[in-house]
Amino acid sequence: MRNDLYQRFAQQQDRWIALTPNEEKLIASSEDLAVVVAAAKQKGIARPVYLHIPRWDSNFAPACKS
Repeated sequence: MRNDLYQRFAQQQDRWIALTPNEEKLIASSEDLAVVVAAAKQKGIARPVYLHIPRWDSNFAPACKS
């Protein structure tokens, strides 16, 4: 991804985003994935990239059984 998207990600914490297939432009963002998918379809984007941007003040570690 391009470095200039870092600033956009900083504003999208705890939200779903859709990017163009080349990952250069932000298409839509929302707390609800369905809203982001609908916005991408409405804009006619064929194969958007969907990402969830986590909050940066929390950690995530999956639980593992030993």
